[in-house]
Amino acid sequence: MMVMTSNMYRSILAKALTLPMDQLANVALAHKIHRDTLLLLLHDKIAHRIFKKFLASRMKDHFVVFVDEVDEFINLPGIEFMQHTAKKLFKKYLSEHAKLQVDMSTKMRQDIQAKLNTPSIDMFKSAIVKVKTGLLQDSLVRYLKSPIHSEMKQEFPDLVRNLMSAVDKGKVDLPQLESILSNPTYLTNFRKYLKTQHAAENLIFLEEVEEFRRLPSYEIVVRSAKKILDKYININTARSPIPIAAHLHDDMVENVDKAGKRYFSDAIQDVVSILRTTEVHDFLESPLFMVCVAPLKVYI
Repeated sequence: MMVMTSNMYRSILAKALTLPMDQLANVALAHKIHRDTLLLLLHDKIAHRIFKKFLASRMKDHFVVFVDEVDEFINLPGIEFMQHTAKKLFKKYLSEHAKLQVDMSTKMRQDIQAKLNTPSIDMFKSAIVKVKTGLLQDSLVRYLKSPIHSEMKQEFPDLVRNLMSAVDKGKVDLPQLESILSNPTYLTNFRKYLKTQHAAENLIFLEEVEEFRRLPSYEIVVRSAKKILDKYININTARSPIPIAAHLHDDMVENVDKAGKRYFSDAIQDVVSILRTTEVHDFLESPLFMVCVAPLKVYI
């Protein structure tokens, strides 16, 4: 084996640093990710392992592990199912050509449509408020005064009495609507009335959105997000918290129960910025980088 002097090493390193990225491992993948040095190091199987080893020597290998685990999180089946369900709800009730279209402003529809690829538990919140407001203003009082509602007197006499008292006082509001929506039997009776008014789509929309918000798969998403958050981000639980902006940290901790596909996006940007501006440059000047460069074999 040839013994390398310091001058020879510096010369080889200089040549290595001028090599195009497609000289590194997995040439096809290097082209697919547009020769971005950091992305190559993160996604190339061989380079990833060596880069992670380099970061371990600087007590920062958990930065790369965090990125890896977020990649897995983004591809969770639960998130894919949420996307499918959200798009189905939008097409059925909110799109311009929906057969069961509910009343909504154009801006509100566009805002919800923009979130379809990155769904979250509260993405339909504005639509829910709009539909409930519409029921309060247009349908609820007429329903409470209708013969169909009188069918509930025998089964729920106290609730009926309270609701009719609110009608008499002109104080029918959200609490009265929620008391109906939260009672399955009453809800069925209300739906029966709305069908006679050809307005049942509003109530059906609320029911299906509530099912969306309770998707079992979403619980898996939230648990996975919380696990990653506590392991790498949360300063109260992580062994070596990744340094992200303080306001971002606080926002993520506060809203983990609403985690969606883009929950870690800003944190990933912070981590990538740290790696790209400091660690990548030092790695490319380290002896470990030589392991990634195939042409160096000719010198040994």
